[in-house]
Amino acid sequence: MLVDELLQQAQAFYEANDITRAIASFDKAIELEPDALDIHINALACLLNAKKTDLALQRSSAVIELARKATYHTKDSALQQMVEQLASMAWRLNLYQECVDLLAPFESLSAQAKFTQVRALCALEHWADALAHCKALSEAYPNDLNVLNQLAICLVKMQNFDTAISVYQKLLKLAPSQAILHIKFADLYLLSHKHKLAREQLNIAIALHDSSIQRYELECKLTIIENDKNAAIAAAKAALKIRPYASFAWQIIEEFGTKQDVEHCITRLKDLEEDKLDYDAQHNAFILAKAYQKCERFDEAFAAFERANRMQKATLKRKAKCYKAEEIEAQYTLLKAIEYDVQNPSSVNDKPGAHYFIVGMPRSGTTLVNRVLSQQNDFESCGESNAVATLFERLLLDTHLSNKEKRNSLRRDRLKNTERYRSFNHVKCANIIDKMPHNFRYVGAILASFDKAKVIQMRRNVSDLAFSIFSQFFNQQHNYSVDLKDIAHAIYQANKLMDHWRKRYPEQVIDVNYDELVKDPSTHLQRLFSFCKLDWDERYLDFHEEVVASFTFSETQVRQPIHQRKLAYSRKYAKQMQVVLDTYAALENQAASI
Repeated sequence: MLVDELLQQAQAFYEANDITRAIASFDKAIELEPDALDIHINALACLLNAKKTDLALQRSSAVIELARKATYHTKDSALQQMVEQLASMAWRLNLYQECVDLLAPFESLSAQAKFTQVRALCALEHWADALAHCKALSEAYPNDLNVLNQLAICLVKMQNFDTAISVYQKLLKLAPSQAILHIKFADLYLLSHKHKLAREQLNIAIALHDSSIQRYELECKLTIIENDKNAAIAAAKAALKIRPYASFAWQIIEEFGTKQDVEHCITRLKDLEEDKLDYDAQHNAFILAKAYQKCERFDEAFAAFERANRMQKATLKRKAKCYKAEEIEAQYTLLKAIEYDVQNPSSVNDKPGAHYFIVGMPRSGTTLVNRVLSQQNDFESCGESNAVATLFERLLLDTHLSNKEKRNSLRRDRLKNTERYRSFNHVKCANIIDKMPHNFRYVGAILASFDKAKVIQMRRNVSDLAFSIFSQFFNQQHNYSVDLKDIAHAIYQANKLMDHWRKRYPEQVIDVNYDELVKDPSTHLQRLFSFCKLDWDERYLDFHEEVVASFTFSETQVRQPIHQRKLAYSRKYAKQMQVVLDTYAALENQAASI
């Protein structure tokens, strides 16, 4: 049978929904013409359109490799069309890097391919590249709603909220009656800490009779910020009528509901299937554990936390994103080996404005110190900004550059990096506070780049810190968080690196112990303010009275006075947490014996 006949046969089988025989016909055609990219692509499209995702994924690597070999003919318009189609399928298969790589050789792309490229870059969190491509696309298609929406997303991720707001104002002029746009605009205002404007947009969406799950999710966020817990619970219960396992809604029920609500939470969530790996299932697994904990059913709570983390670990394994201890050790060795060109504090000019970086492992108290420091006039927090990692990570971890080249690059670009940092964060105040915890990796580069920088390194009891991490639903960037031994390793390596910075730069780096801080906040905060050459005011301890939009796990805690309720909390799980202490001690002993 000829190839054309086999392809016609495959099409007929596909239209009859006989996917097995359709693929068999495609395979016979491929045997006759193994390098025919169009046949491979059509077979892949057949599987994807039939929702045979796993089979499509198995085939995809061979098809992508064939396309890569063919793309040296980049002037071939027919080839480009096929590669663009394949890139779109790679996007659907979550093969984002492959999608970007496929499109890279072509000088110009179709509008659809450009949009696919932008979405793939966003999925990879390459926000600067995504923004550049999306700006160009929006200039070519200024009234395209999808492009404008994606542009706003990129701008938000680069923390350019003002421009993102102007993009959404344009969107609403183009489609004023689309309630979902008002919902998204409200969410944007919320991210930019303008909760009153967010409420205005949400009310417009409600007036347009919006009853979507997005509306109730946003209403939950806003009502919590407005400290209207009853309204938050009502919104959560309305959301659950639409989507019975909406995790944001169950989180509200567990955190703010009555004892009866929490018990209902346990009843509804305890039979979740462990092999379900979608976001809501994984988040709900953590919520169930916290509901058990709130009811003081601690053995069941810990078993539920273990189950929740197993679910996350399975997702990480599937994505090949598991924690690798040796990689972390190698990275930190690279970071410590650089001789950073840090200015002596006494030689720094008296120009107003300084940078304060609060670093440490997540759950170590960074949010608390951030809120206290932010009480001062002419101080502004940029929250957990990605700016430092964006500026320095690629340079510092580049194994092809010598330590001298890295040092010289930082020295040469000092002023430029300061400007980039402030531009990235859009801070108008003279003094900026950055509370991204994992910036403890880049303390050397921070001090080599910013005048009058002070670094506040947060420390916490190892067992409490480990349990607090283990009990939270983190994203895959925190891949250590799903395994107690990995958590112990991550804490140990972080502490060792922070020890290095404190010893090397004692005039710019201070350690603050969370446990000591909450026991005697006034004394330890005065010490911190004195180190930073700032004036202390006891009224700064009233930070909890100010309503702010906080988007960390510490959201509810920072609206309360400083308390000691979480001190030694891990003792409730002393037996289960012993593995953390044993692992940490073994690492210390290993280091001492070298």
